[in-house]
Amino acid sequence: MNNMPSPDSWRQKVFQSVLLLLVIAIAARIIADIVAPLVPALIIIAMLCVMGWLVIGRRR
Repeated sequence: MNNMPSPDSWRQKVFQSVLLLLVIAIAARIIADIVAPLVPALIIIAMLCVMGWLVIGRRR
């Protein structure tokens, strides 16, 4: 018995890896499309929080 995996095993692993990468890429694209409209609002909220922290923090 040799310790080398069969060619079918390698093909199956390569196919599973490619399929996994494809699923991850599609999911990342969908998530990016959903989150993209929220980015400007999140930046504005972060800037307001920093400005508030600077104003309130300097008074204490």
